[in-house]
Amino acid sequence: MGASARAKAAEAAVGQAATLLDAIDRADADLAAAPARIAERVTSLTADVADAQRLAPQDPSITQATTTAQETLASAQATGRDPLAAVAALQNAEATLDELLAPVRAAAEEAEKARIALTESLGRVTSRVRAVSDFVETRRGAVGAEARTRLSEAARHLDRAQQTLQSDPAGALAVLRQAEAYVDEAERLARTDVDRYESRTGSSDSMVLGGIFGGGSGSSSSGGWGGGWGGGSRSRSRSSSSRRSSSRRSSPSRRSGGSRGGRSRGGRF
Repeated sequence: MGASARAKAAEAAVGQAATLLDAIDRADADLAAAPARIAERVTSLTADVADAQRLAPQDPSITQATTTAQETLASAQATGRDPLAAVAALQNAEATLDELLAPVRAAAEEAEKARIALTESLGRVTSRVRAVSDFVETRRGAVGAEARTRLSEAARHLDRAQQTLQSDPAGALAVLRQAEAYVDEAERLARTDVDRYESRTGSSDSMVLGGIFGGGSGSSSSGGWGGGWGGGSRSRSRSSSSRRSSSRRSSPSRRSGGSRGGRSRGGRF
C-alpha cells in the first residue's frame, strides 16, 4: 500500500473516531435529558388518553390506541427501563393517538363553538318570541291566522332547539335560526294586519285595545272607539247635571206661586 493510501485510511479512521466520540457525547446529553423528556411525554400522552376516553369511548381504533398508550405509560414509568427507549415509545404512542383523535377533536371544537353561539342566541330569540306573542295576544281582533301560524312555528322550533342543546349543539343552532326567521315573519305579518285594521276602522293601535277589549289606554283617549264611548258618557253626565240644576232653580218659583195662590184663596174665603 502506498503512502497516499495509508494517509487516506488514517484520515478515515480519525473521522470515524470523531463521529463515535460525537455520538457518545450526544448519547450522554440525551441520557441526561431523558428524565425531563419522559416526564413531558407522560403528561402529554396522559392528556391524550383522557381526551380519547371523553371524546370517543366507543371508537374501536381509538380504544385500541388508548390501551397501547396506557401500557406505554406504565412501562415508561417503571424502574430499570432504558430511558431513551422509553422516550421513543412514548413519542410513537402519542403520534398514533393524536392522528386518530384529530377529526374527533375538530368535531368537538365545532360543537363547542356552536354551543357558545347557541347560548348567546337562545335568550335573544326567546325574548323575541315572547314579545311578539304579547303583541299578537293584545291585538286578537286585528291579527290574522297567517301571523299566528308563523308565531306557532317559531315557538315550536325554539322548543326543539332547547331540547337538543346538549346532545346536538350544531343542529340546535340551525333550528334556532329557523325559529328566529319564523318570529321575524310573524312580527311582520302581525304589524301589517294591525296597520290594515287601523286603516279600515280609523282607530289607533291603543283604540283597538280599548274599544274591543276594554283596555285602559283606549277609554281615556279622544276620538276612536274608546274616546267616543267615554266622550258620550261625559256628555250625558253633563246634560243630566244641567237638567237637575234647572229643576232646582225653578222649584222656588213654583212653591212661591202656590203659596200666593193659597193665600189668595184663603183671602177670598
